[in-house]
Amino acid sequence: MNEKQAYLLKLLKEIDGICRENDIRYYLAAGTMLGAIRHRGFIPWDDDADIIMTKANYDKFIRFFETHKVKNRVFQYRGNNPLYPMIIGRYYDKESTGVQRATGWDIIPAGQYIDVMILIPLPKEEKLKQKTIERIIFYVELNNDMYTDNGNRGDSYTRKYKWMLRLRKLVGKERLLKWLEKKIFCFSEEECDEFMISHAIGNTLTFKKNFFGMPQYVPFEDTQLPIAENYMDLFWYGYGSAWRMIPPEIEQQTHSVVDDFERPYSLYVDDYMRFLDKETVLSDVRKFKKTSVFNTNKKRPFSKGIHLINAMQIKLQIEERIKREKIDLDEWVRERKFHAIEELFSPYFKLQFKKTFSYWGLFFDIDDELLYYPLYMWVYYSGEYQRAEKILKLRRREKGEILPERLKKLSELISMIIDTYRAYDYNERERLKQLVSEGHKRYSEQVDFWLFYLRFLRENAEQEHDYRALHGESIKMLRLFPENGDCMKYVADSYLGMGETEKAMRFYEYAESLSRNGQLLCEIKDIKEGYKNEFAK
Repeated sequence: MNEKQAYLLKLLKEIDGICRENDIRYYLAAGTMLGAIRHRGFIPWDDDADIIMTKANYDKFIRFFETHKVKNRVFQYRGNNPLYPMIIGRYYDKESTGVQRATGWDIIPAGQYIDVMILIPLPKEEKLKQKTIERIIFYVELNNDMYTDNGNRGDSYTRKYKWMLRLRKLVGKERLLKWLEKKIFCFSEEECDEFMISHAIGNTLTFKKNFFGMPQYVPFEDTQLPIAENYMDLFWYGYGSAWRMIPPEIEQQTHSVVDDFERPYSLYVDDYMRFLDKETVLSDVRKFKKTSVFNTNKKRPFSKGIHLINAMQIKLQIEERIKREKIDLDEWVRERKFHAIEELFSPYFKLQFKKTFSYWGLFFDIDDELLYYPLYMWVYYSGEYQRAEKILKLRRREKGEILPERLKKLSELISMIIDTYRAYDYNERERLKQLVSEGHKRYSEQVDFWLFYLRFLRENAEQEHDYRALHGESIKMLRLFPENGDCMKYVADSYLGMGETEKAMRFYEYAESLSRNGQLLCEIKDIKEGYKNEFAK
């Protein structure tokens, strides 16, 4: 936990105290909830914190701040600040600094904060539900002049957004927003099956009501904080089966913020606002938001074309290298030259998963015959089956549902891996045992089924001979996957069970440096702390 996370934790504890004392039900949300289970605290690179509550509980939260003063704290939302640019509220600390690029114009507090999001009830009737979602999106966009999103909004959205801007100009911003509020917040929680949440931009995140239930307190850093009762449903819905995996560093997102935990934001804001005219700045920001929305849609065909030309060039380069060096990719697979396959197709990976490429939902078509090899590497060797699954979904959308035989078999294997993780997460022990047994026999060189197999051996190990069996099998796997940190964890477990503590600790260190499995890393941390405590005695 870094200095900023320690500060945010202090604010989370304050909110928890307020909610407990005033019978306000809330849950950790988004990455904060994921961190609670995957890391037992903050995600290591996370620099914000989110909570969420139903509209009824949100209204109780507001009423508390209307009738109570909390020293050096303020809760901001549209009801007490017409310039506040979001549908959610924020619990601010006034004695610190957290100036963001998008909102640093002296319109809202700029201290450290906790986002307080709302679970907005949606009607059951489908047409009315879609109409309500559309109204929420436009409410968020019209209220927010600061945040922009260069994602693919599409022609329909742009036309409606232009119409809403004209309406805002005709009837006034406040009048239009109040009308939208009445249309959005008119459904009761009791008569809905789904919630929607929204933040600073017009996204459409909807969740089943039964995902949430009663808050369940779980360990979070040095305290306990509440998450949704059916948090696993939320994980699978929002993150998929790979929720436990820590993303590569390049995909770890942070915010652009000026932080100071000892000085109030007013020192910074007052200093730079001397050189700026607030009304001019806000006018320019609004123009930029409007231009950004329209230009993104206009440049869509051009952007897509440029990306596809780049893809064509990369495809030709890969094909030329294969031809020039007389590369036999099937031979590389048989000889397990997966690093060579990764290096050959790395330009493909970089472009297909580039943020701007994914904005447009583009598929980098390198032909099915070539596509098989990077997907095979992901599925069998590196355990990144979820990336292969994304590619196959794009491929089906662009080229049809029918897959050639080898891609079809990979797709079936991916489905079996996902089913196995689901059985594990939902504690379906008999189905899990059946899937692992079948998967390990059918796909004897597939990394996930090896790991599940070792997991079973570890969970059932009691005597020294059990740990010796675990050791033998984990060494077999290590020969196939010499850089797999999860496998090294099971090697370490086997050494610990056989009483060879020093070797065990060495392999736990190796595992920590290589594994991206957050759950296993928590297990290793517990084992090492237990060992230190025993040694201290």
